[in-house]
Amino acid sequence: MTETIVFDVGETITRDDRYWASWADWLDVPRHTLSALVGAVVAQGRDNADALRLVRPGSRPTADVVISELHDRDVPVVQLDSGDFPASLSVEAELTEDGLRGCLRTPSRTADLADVRALYYRRPSGFTFPHLDEQDARFAVTQARYGVGGVRFTVTVTPEGQAIRW
Repeated sequence: MTETIVFDVGETITRDDRYWASWADWLDVPRHTLSALVGAVVAQGRDNADALRLVRPGSRPTADVVISELHDRDVPVVQLDSGDFPASLSVEAELTEDGLRGCLRTPSRTADLADVRALYYRRPSGFTFPHLDEQDARFAVTQARYGVGGVRFTVTVTPEGQAIRW
């Protein structure tokens, strides 16, 4: 009985030129331009995804593709970084008999927690409290992890009536 299967994706199963060509098409840049950028950043010992960030500064390639697909399907999306709490992200939440009630607010959007149908959680920055002294900042970070992190883990997603805990 086979217990483990390991795939080596680099040039074995997929071809890197096709992979980077699809990114070039998605970013609307010439394929050879992106290929040259990938070669340049790899030659410098950097992450090859830096080539994507050179073409579109501030981009988050994987998240951008997911968000674009959701927009194409008319799915409302609220982008946030939990590390923005409390500077530009506020969270109001109450655990009731019926589940979680409250909202998340960013400078541009408000999301009702009752309407959340999915979470895409990837590489958030850490909580920071630069205006506090070291001891108070450590305490605040711990409380933010419990508070904001607790909301993330408590959100009940109910597609087709089934409750799913994140």
